[in-house]
Amino acid sequence: ATGYYGGSLKKPNHRQVTEGSTGHTEAVKVVYDRRRVSYKSLCRVFWETHDPTNKDYLRFGVDTHHRSAIFWRSGEERKQAQESKIKRQMKLNKRIVTKMLPCDGSEFYLAENQHQKYYLQKGYIPLCESLGLRSTEQFVESHLACRLNGILGDRDETNKSAGLETLMGSYLLPSETKLALENILQELKNKDF
Repeated sequence: ATGYYGGSLKKPNHRQVTEGSTGHTEAVKVVYDRRRVSYKSLCRVFWETHDPTNKDYLRFGVDTHHRSAIFWRSGEERKQAQESKIKRQMKLNKRIVTKMLPCDGSEFYLAENQHQKYYLQKGYIPLCESLGLRSTEQFVESHLACRLNGILGDRDETNKSAGLETLMGSYLLPSETKLALENILQELKNKDF
C-alpha cells in the first residue's frame, strides 16, 4: 500500500504531505508472510528498484516527503537493513543516502486512491475498472490488483506479456477483466512487429 509515515498530523492528504509541514514520508507498506518471504529479500528488492544515491533525497529539512528510507521494527530488522545497505554500497561507486529509521509508533496512513497501484492506473483504466474494486481499501488489499500492477510496471515487454498470460491462466477472472487483458496482450504483440 502507498501512503504516508512518520509525521505529526493525523490522516494527512497528499497536498499537506508534499507541502512539507507534516514531517511524513511517502512510503510503501509491505505486508508479507515471514514463512515465505524474508526481510532480507525485501531489503534486496528495495535496493534494486530505486536509486539510493540520488542526492535529492538529502533535502531532509526541506522535503521529508521524498526521501529514501527503510523503516525497521526490531533490532534484527535494523541489523539486516544495515547489512543490506553495506552490501549494496560495495557494488556502487556513489554514496548511498538512504536513512535507516525506526518505526517509532507513528501510524501509516493510506494515500488517496489515485496514488495506489500506479502502473495499473497509469495506462490501463479499462482493466482497472473491470476489477470492480470500489473503495481505496478494496483496491489496496486486492492481491490481483497488486499482481497486475507489478506485471504492468515491468519495462521489458516480453516479461510483461508472459506475466499477463501466466496470470490469466492462474486466476478465475470476470469476462470484462479477461477481455481487457486480451486487449493489452494484443497491443503488446503489435508493438513487437
